[in-house]
Amino acid sequence: MFSHTKMKVTFALFVILIALSTLMIVLTSTTSAKPESNAATSGACNTNSKYPYTEVIQKSILFYEAQRSGKLPASTKQRVPWRSDSALNDGKDKGIDLTGGWYDAGDYVKFNLPMAHSAVVLGWGILEFRDAYESCGLLSDALDEVRWATDYLLKCWRGNELYVQVGDGHIDHNYWGRPEEMTMSRPSFSVTPSKPGSDVAGDTSSALAIASILFKTKDPAYSATLLKAAEEVFRFGDQYRGKYSDSVPAAAEFYGSSKFVDELAQAAAFLNMATGDSTYLNKAKQLYTQGNLGSTPWAYSWDDKDAAVQVLLYKLTKEAGYKTAVESFMKAFMPGGSVSYTPKGLAYRDKWGALRYAANTALLGLIAAKDGVQQTSFVNWARSQIHYMLGDTGRSFVVGFGVNPPNAPHHASSSCPPCNWSQGSSCPVCGWQHLSAAGPNPSVLYGALVGGPDQSDNFVNNRDDYILNEVTTDYNAGFQSALAGLQYFIGKV
Repeated sequence: MFSHTKMKVTFALFVILIALSTLMIVLTSTTSAKPESNAATSGACNTNSKYPYTEVIQKSILFYEAQRSGKLPASTKQRVPWRSDSALNDGKDKGIDLTGGWYDAGDYVKFNLPMAHSAVVLGWGILEFRDAYESCGLLSDALDEVRWATDYLLKCWRGNELYVQVGDGHIDHNYWGRPEEMTMSRPSFSVTPSKPGSDVAGDTSSALAIASILFKTKDPAYSATLLKAAEEVFRFGDQYRGKYSDSVPAAAEFYGSSKFVDELAQAAAFLNMATGDSTYLNKAKQLYTQGNLGSTPWAYSWDDKDAAVQVLLYKLTKEAGYKTAVESFMKAFMPGGSVSYTPKGLAYRDKWGALRYAANTALLGLIAAKDGVQQTSFVNWARSQIHYMLGDTGRSFVVGFGVNPPNAPHHASSSCPPCNWSQGSSCPVCGWQHLSAAGPNPSVLYGALVGGPDQSDNFVNNRDDYILNEVTTDYNAGFQSALAGLQYFIGKV
């Protein structure tokens, strides 16, 4: 009696338990993946790499969602539940709607020069490595993020006036809390014919021109709107020349511009891509000569586009002089060049955003490699720098990814106690005490690339240390696009 009946019952229970365990594993995997992306990965996606590039790209896109300002879509609120609508009165001081865009960093000013630059770099990465995004199911999310920026930039163009900043850095930096609960003044600043800003106009034009290419098939009407505005903003910036930080003192202390010819040249090159009009290419070449953009740049960043113009003009012309300039720039960052290295192998240009400079250079190297310039050496070098950031030193520098990742970024919103906005309940108080609170940020800022280590590879999770632990939209832009480039080159180099 015991040996047969009980054995059957026991076996049946065992089968049921196995089935329930399997179901729980599946459900757990699905739940943990949901916050990261709504993308479905295609079977054509090549994952034969040391690190999962696509996972990091997904997380980087999630970082940009966490930086969104304005009225957030339901999808963002689902994936980043600790964020909700904010700064819904932006622009009202001027009687216009300037809601939307990205918050610059761990604070809440919208600085359009780095914001437009970030949109350029993200969009350029999609333009060059679209196959990598598409085959891995990332294209839709990536395009949505570019559009979030360009929708805002379109609002900023008012015909003969370009709005370039919302919020005052000094006022903003006296607040540590959630963007949803901000009550301070957020003034709007613009450039005009009498107070020019050719640099920010150039970057805005570039961002809109690239997006017009990206959306040409997906949304032809939107593409046409983008291109029209891109051409208008370029003419505005070219005709009324000057640095925006001279015209907008509120920007000077935070993002002071050093020049503007490079931004205009870059915009002309992207407009040539978008229109096929050789007038723009001739203009880019003229500005290249006028601005002496062929010398070896210090770096590629929000303030210095010389290296990008070199890569673009080689792409568009295949002329040897531009190729030589690209090779000279890359040589400066590669071993034996003028840029120093940390003991563990990071090309260390500067303590502020050290990883950003290496990632930006990696991106340009990957684009040049795609165009046949020193493909093997440039791809291998780019891979070494991005892998440093992903964990080759024994730690990751990407929040929420890899081994021993940063967990206390200098980022006000994620440092606050989580607030369940969907329940409509009151939120726990957040204030300056949370800047210096011990331990990880309560909300994980997935995908954010921190500033990086010091020159000896040292890094400490310290929210107060805004040099090593800062996060910004421009830090992630080159990093994400370089990841897409490495994904593109899997199996090729």
